[in-house]
Amino acid sequence: MKERVLLAEDEEYMRTALRAALEGSYEVVEARSGTEAIDLVRAQEFATVISDLLMPGAGGLQVLDEVKRLTPDSSVVIMTAFGDVKSAVEAMRLGAFDYLAKPFDVDELKVVLEKAVALWRLKREMAYLRAQLQSKYEFGTIIGKSRAMQAVFDFIRRTIGSDYPLLITGESGTGKELVARVYHFNGPRRERPFVAINCSTLSSELIESELFGHVKGAFSGAIRDKEGLFEAADGGTIFLDEIGEMSANLQARLLRVLEDGEVRRVGGTQTRKVDVRVVSATNRDLEEEVEQGRFRQDLYYRLNLLHLGLPPLRARHGDVPLLVFHYQQASGSRVKDVDPAAVDALDRYSWPGNVRELENVVKRACLLARSETVTVDDLPERIRSAAQAQSTLAAHRFLPLSSVVSSYIEDVLRASGGNISEAARILDVPRSTLRGKLKTYGVDEKGP
Repeated sequence: MKERVLLAEDEEYMRTALRAALEGSYEVVEARSGTEAIDLVRAQEFATVISDLLMPGAGGLQVLDEVKRLTPDSSVVIMTAFGDVKSAVEAMRLGAFDYLAKPFDVDELKVVLEKAVALWRLKREMAYLRAQLQSKYEFGTIIGKSRAMQAVFDFIRRTIGSDYPLLITGESGTGKELVARVYHFNGPRRERPFVAINCSTLSSELIESELFGHVKGAFSGAIRDKEGLFEAADGGTIFLDEIGEMSANLQARLLRVLEDGEVRRVGGTQTRKVDVRVVSATNRDLEEEVEQGRFRQDLYYRLNLLHLGLPPLRARHGDVPLLVFHYQQASGSRVKDVDPAAVDALDRYSWPGNVRELENVVKRACLLARSETVTVDDLPERIRSAAQAQSTLAAHRFLPLSSVVSSYIEDVLRASGGNISEAARILDVPRSTLRGKLKTYGVDEKGP
């Protein structure tokens, strides 16, 4: 599909010649005056507007102003008489992409137009990618109906427009980085960069260079100046994951950045102003770390101006089925459904790895499923075993204690093939004690 270009020129011979030169590569729309050009701009979007500077009615600067107001991604190229270059330069100051002084070569116009249209394409692509990012991290991407998650949602709604430092705590896999991105892409800094770094993956020396940058010669291997992540995130958000792993020296430097809003590159003497919102996360108890002297109290108070604790998945009652359905839909596999028994087994599991573990399990099950429906047999053995154990426990819940004990002993005897010595080893009791229990509960030594 050809890009649409508006050609605004009052001289018919000039307009006809330019159209003939361009219409093989572009969809050219003509305007015989500035007023007509403005009406067309109000009705549709053009990749580029080529406008004469002086025309009846509205002039080229008015056309430029209307384009910038209505479709700011569109480029404007101004054509002007040779003696009026000063006005063309003014047009550049007001936002024109370029200008051409008449008479000009058609090939020169083609080169300028090609660059202008390329810039328009780039802006459209960036807008699309930005929209995709915002969609990916919009508020609704955090899934949950549990009371614990409703409290999280309420906190986010009340604080998402804030610019204060935010500390997110929670076990590994609870979604701390997702929440950080939701804050950024739905907050006032969403048009600026989001920069993330895991403080536990780099040595103290390397992470200092990553965060603050370095100057050439600051250390072995520093062959050129390097911008740090704080500078890269200027105007946006920096996400410091696993901040509890940060060394004492780095904690001191980070505190100075938060207090002064300035960074100094490693080995450098100059400071640079940065405007960055700091969002940090940890699975450690930072209050305990402060008490033990492993984390600076003053830095903790700076980072903890807003604090959001994310609940573990085992505390999010009712959320597992929702998440299972979501990850099944997002798996991109041929699987169309998850069997209720499989959902029940997943719901019974304790999920030490939290949401991240659940996502991996569901996607793996969808990939390895033997049919278009995920069944219990498609789940990892640890989850099947946990579900079976909970089912057994539930079945015994209202039985007398003696019945529960005797049933358990029978299960162990069955598993050991009736071998008393092996059963005693599994139960961690002497053989004589086990024989006494068998007699007490009336269990046959040969097993059920």
